[in-house]
Amino acid sequence: MGGHDSHDDHSGHRDAVWHGLVTLGGIYLFFLVERIVGLYSERKRMQNERRLQVAFVYQLYSMLLVFVC
Repeated sequence: MGGHDSHDDHSGHRDAVWHGLVTLGGIYLFFLVERIVGLYSERKRMQNERRLQVAFVYQLYSMLLVFVC
């Protein structure tokens, strides 16, 4: 009987280790997803800024043509 209790303790310890590893893996996965989403949104923001700059330059160029002509 004593050996059987020792086996249960060992199994419980192994379960606790697995729960800890899964928890750490979940935190790491959350960090990776958050980082990827942040990089994607930064890229989209830069593209939108570039579009606004091009539109602004085009508008200035159009105004310049109106004043010259």
